[in-house]
Amino acid sequence: MARTEGLREVLEQVQSGLVQRLRDRYGPGKDKKADPLWATLGQQISRREWLARDFERHPNRTKRLEQEQQQEHYKDEKGVFSKENWLERWGSKNKWDIYYELEPKAREWT
Repeated sequence: MARTEGLREVLEQVQSGLVQRLRDRYGPGKDKKADPLWATLGQQISRREWLARDFERHPNRTKRLEQEQQQEHYKDEKGVFSKENWLERWGSKNKWDIYYELEPKAREWT
């Protein structure tokens, strides 16, 4: 399986059918045992499937974060988004943690 550099490449692999083809070929099935390679591939396949499902369940995450960034308290004296102000509010939290804090009900979707 090709190494991915980010969510976009993961989504491309899932949408192209590559992930499903690898699951079908190497994973356990109704009437077959998993291929020995599944011990290595299985976790990668499952992770990509999980990420794609999670992404589809939260289509508004990026939009919601962009809306939050437009708030006045994140702007500098010139009225431009300030990463320093953002970090002052959110620290080292990742985008998902911020999104879930902004939209607590979103956690119920996973």
